[in-house]
Amino acid sequence: MIGVNYRWHQRWSATFDPKFIFYAVQSPANNTGPRKPLGVRLKTDIRYHIQNVFIAPELVFGYTSTKLTSTFGVNCTGGNCAYFTSQEYTEIKKEAGGAIKFGLTGPIRKNNENWKLELYTGIGVSFFDFQEKGIPPGGSFTRPPIYEDALGTLSEDEPNVMIPFGLIITFRIK
Repeated sequence: MIGVNYRWHQRWSATFDPKFIFYAVQSPANNTGPRKPLGVRLKTDIRYHIQNVFIAPELVFGYTSTKLTSTFGVNCTGGNCAYFTSQEYTEIKKEAGGAIKFGLTGPIRKNNENWKLELYTGIGVSFFDFQEKGIPPGGSFTRPPIYEDALGTLSEDEPNVMIPFGLIITFRIK
């Protein structure tokens, strides 16, 4: 990830951090294979600096599509299905959220002010929207999909806890 921070005043700056998603660490609970997501996540904030400390409201937007395989029942009525099939489908996850974060920034070495280290954390909420595409005609999941992340199960259209944190090395271009 390569981000941009523009400081227009001694106390004010803005950051834009795009991230390309192409790998997921955890595998889903209802699938045997690893996840192979593809998408983007954009974070932006406006920072208020007090010497080497900053506070910033942060906005997060994300879009990820993941190919998964599941078992579907086709033409089901009252729990009885005409037949079952295993098929690949696409799970689309959209995210929108916000947080307040606090951080420290300082030079890595005293003789070179261009290289800096930044440490931040915060708390906020995010909302998710999930869609499935590529489901067979007349098909329904035999087991409904479970949406998870590292903190637990994600609920659609309900606030989910977001804890931004990070350690970033920055280089200042003059």
